[in-house]
Amino acid sequence: MEAMIKDFNERTRELKNFMLLRAEGACEETDEILCELRDSLGELETRVLQMSKFLEEEKVALERAKEVKAKLQSQHDHLEWMCQHLPKHLPGNIEPSTYDQTNLHPPNERNEQPQQCVPNHAQGQVHEQDPLQEIDLPLVEENPFYVSTQPTSNTNFVAMGLSYITVSEFKNVPKYIHNNRISRDKVNEAIDDFNKVIQEKYTILKSQQSTLSHKMKQKYWKYKEAENEETRDIVVGLKKFEGEGKPDM
Repeated sequence: MEAMIKDFNERTRELKNFMLLRAEGACEETDEILCELRDSLGELETRVLQMSKFLEEEKVALERAKEVKAKLQSQHDHLEWMCQHLPKHLPGNIEPSTYDQTNLHPPNERNEQPQQCVPNHAQGQVHEQDPLQEIDLPLVEENPFYVSTQPTSNTNFVAMGLSYITVSEFKNVPKYIHNNRISRDKVNEAIDDFNKVIQEKYTILKSQQSTLSHKMKQKYWKYKEAENEETRDIVVGLKKFEGEGKPDM
């Protein structure tokens, strides 16, 4: 742009000089030069107009780019806020059952299954490893809930627990009960605490006393003394349900 202005000033200066020369007397060469200068001046004016128009379009595009950037930043901030405030418990599409069962056996007890006949051509193949086999419990010194690898009297024991409250279940609760004073996350956190207590209790009760520490033995006898016919019926019912649910081998 500066070069064009400089060129325009030089041409204007030359034009003034020729105007002075023409005033003294007409000359054919001077007329030709003046015509060329007039044409050059017209071209320069056209280019300046084009450049001005181009700059205006660029300004409009720049303003639009700033608006788009502001909208994208707003959406980014909103998504970041949503990620930081996601609920802790998000149930899946399948409605969970009333009770959630978690296998608490050590890896050696979980993997005890009747041997099946394997064809000769398949003996060399590597079987896919159960992901649960990778979960190993630490030693008794590190974990007071350590369960011995020796087979226990009840090999079908699993701990029972409550499942999380789904969104639809929480919405179906009448508002006069909670009056918006408690959220679904708080309810699920309470369920977590309840399940931990149940898991600890039945893990201790189904463990061999020789594997428990002194503190855990005290809890063991405390839970035993607190047992009654109703709680024993729950465990017996669980055993019966597990026996009926397993296919015959």
